[in-house]
This record gives sequence, C-alpha cells and structure tokens, in this order.
Amino acid sequence: MFSSVGGTTARQSFDLVRPGTGRLVVFGFASGEPLDVTASDVFAKGVALIGLGDPLTPDNVRKVFELGLKTTPGEALPPADAARAHEALESRATTGKLILVP
Repeated sequence: MFSSVGGTTARQSFDLVRPGTGRLVVFGFASGEPLDVTASDVFAKGVALIGLGDPLTPDNVRKVFELGLKTTPGEALPPADAARAHEALESRATTGKLILVP
C-alpha cells in the first residue's frame, strides 16, 4: 500500500495492511502531519514500513520498482479533466491510481 497523505489517513492505511505480510510505503505528508505509527506498532503487526522520502523523486520511484511493489492502474485523464479527477477522488469513486497524463 502507498501513502502520501500522512496523519490520520496514513494511520488508517497502516491499519488496513495485512498482518504478517503487508507493506506500507510512505512518501510524503500532504496533510502536514507525519504518520502516527510507532516501531512497536510495526513489530506487533509484523509488517514492513518503508519510507521513500519527500518529495517523491525519480530516484525514489526507481526504489519502488526495485522493491517489486505494484499498484493497481486506474483511469488516465488529460489535465483538462483535473476538476473531474478531483471530484472522483473526493467522492471515493475511483479504483486504482488516477493519473493525469499531459
């Protein structure tokens, strides 16, 4: 699972990671708040917490691919549809990653 939001949302993402096998990749804190997870939380759940730095640079993107992590592709929209993309994200009507492609 990937998280760039931080704060409460990132904690909720951590709570959804499958115990014993899951991984959470953190690459930013768009909310302005860091992820509120302790080392004890990570050990108790038996998962991996991977920090890729902020902002997400090309080097950090390469690290994601080296880890073998995969995302679920979703819809690709032109920048002219950015407002529609934001509405879809806010209403949680998306599946996979929503991408704006120039």
